[in-house]
Amino acid sequence: MRMALYMGAIVANRFNPVIRSFYQRLYAADTAKKVSLVACMRKLLVILNAMLKHRTPWQPHEVQPAWQSRQLLSLFLFRAGERILTSVLFPSVRSFCEDS
Repeated sequence: MRMALYMGAIVANRFNPVIRSFYQRLYAADTAKKVSLVACMRKLLVILNAMLKHRTPWQPHEVQPAWQSRQLLSLFLFRAGERILTSVLFPSVRSFCEDS
């Protein structure tokens, strides 16, 4: 199994943008090449396990970091709350808010 993951990590490092950016980020942080490659092996194993568990195909997009997701969610909730508050407090402005 280790040999298959090793070869898979080498190929993914060349052709998969998600694994390549992960490897480059680790290597740029002064991590040894082999340690970075082993981290890519583990990342591949985790991705494959999740794909099997949830029965989903490979999704090549990079996942946003958690802080960006929380930031976008809080911005969305703020905007939604702003609209609700405006329509409740100022009913005359309600039609203006719905138009925009």
